[in-house]
Amino acid sequence: MKNTNAVIQLTTDKQRVDALRFYERLGFKSTHEGLKMKLN
Repeated sequence: MKNTNAVIQLTTDKQRVDALRFYERLGFKSTHEGLKMKLN
C-alpha cells in the first residue's frame, strides 16, 4: 500500500457538543477556529 497524507476535514457548530464528542471519539482533533459574519 502506498503511503499517503490524506486528510478528512469536517465542520460542525461549536454548540453541538454531542457531535464534537462523537468526532473526537473517532480520532478527530480540533485544529482551527472559524469566524462568520452575516452580510445584510
